[in-house]
Amino acid sequence: MKNKLFQRNLGRTDRIIRAVIGIIAIGAWYFGALAGIAAIIAGVVAIMLLGTSATASCPLNSVANLNTMTKEEKKTLDEKGISYQK
Repeated sequence: MKNKLFQRNLGRTDRIIRAVIGIIAIGAWYFGALAGIAAIIAGVVAIMLLGTSATASCPLNSVANLNTMTKEEKKTLDEKGISYQK
């Protein structure tokens, strides 16, 4: 069984929200709306949000024992044999 920290625990809506916020943060940096320390922080946060969105797994959600997937998403993963945080 996979390590609990790396099991899927993000639902589709949560993943979309994280991706949009990450893209906005990268856009703010790229177009110069942020500079200095704020730009660095926004870049790190954007990378984290896009990474968790792409992998459908958030280590902080695992530690807090949160799973934002709907029942339908869990059922689909069960049918495909993909493990997720219960």
